[in-house]
Amino acid sequence: MQYSLDKLKELGLLLEHENVADFRSDFYNTKLWAEVFWSRKYSHERRLDPEIDVVKKYNPKKVLEIGSGYGRFTLKLTRILEDASIHGVETCTHFKKYVDIYTKDNPKLMDVTFSFVDFFNNEEFTEKNFDQIILPMNTLSSFPLETYPQIFEKVKDHLTKDGKFIFSTHKGSPEKIEEYLKHYLERYSSEMILRWGIDRILVEDFNTDYEVKNYGAKINSLKVNTRFDFNYSIIERNLFTFHREYIFHEFFDNYIRKLNFEIVEKDSSSHSNVYVLQAIR
Repeated sequence: MQYSLDKLKELGLLLEHENVADFRSDFYNTKLWAEVFWSRKYSHERRLDPEIDVVKKYNPKKVLEIGSGYGRFTLKLTRILEDASIHGVETCTHFKKYVDIYTKDNPKLMDVTFSFVDFFNNEEFTEKNFDQIILPMNTLSSFPLETYPQIFEKVKDHLTKDGKFIFSTHKGSPEKIEEYLKHYLERYSSEMILRWGIDRILVEDFNTDYEVKNYGAKINSLKVNTRFDFNYSIIERNLFTFHREYIFHEFFDNYIRKLNFEIVEKDSSSHSNVYVLQAIR
């Protein structure tokens, strides 16, 4: 994404000494991301995870969660799959200390095997033969569509012959795209995270533009995180770019076949579409 310096300053996203070159694209690998996500753990307890009922339905014996973070969704898996071997893989190594803290409060996680590597781009994760691989929380939309062949091939390589790939996506449709883009374009959101005795973190997100695609749209966004001391003096600022895919569900259903998977089940009864796929071998 390319933005003019004047436009960014007009939006109030840059300080005088900051430049376009200061924006990074690795937010989900940073210590800051782990701190922010961990700080939301109490609100996460109220989150509905439509994937859970689908996971339980197939009664797996060996499960892998991709993007396990500090173990929020993983803990739900331990509660419904008491006899299963459960694994979590997380690319952000900074979550490790939060997994340790969360496990002390939730001993069921002691039986989970956590790995901190990039599942899709690293050969270090060698465990295979999973009955289920799960990618929850609409996470798939944060990956560029052009990386889906690599993602699905990697998943296929780690599943059993009849194994299931379970994930959720936003409900995208041609009829709703104009409303969706109008709602999200130039949308600003923020939250102030108070870490008592440590610091304050202001998290700001701004959707700047979008690219219309034959499959839907790519939403481009900026994220600005400012760390303050308790006198509100700036300690540090971090600037990031990121994007989300808005994919029409009919396009995606057809595209899945091209990725050598078939749809076993598709549950649209919640706020997301939950897919259950099986590899075509």
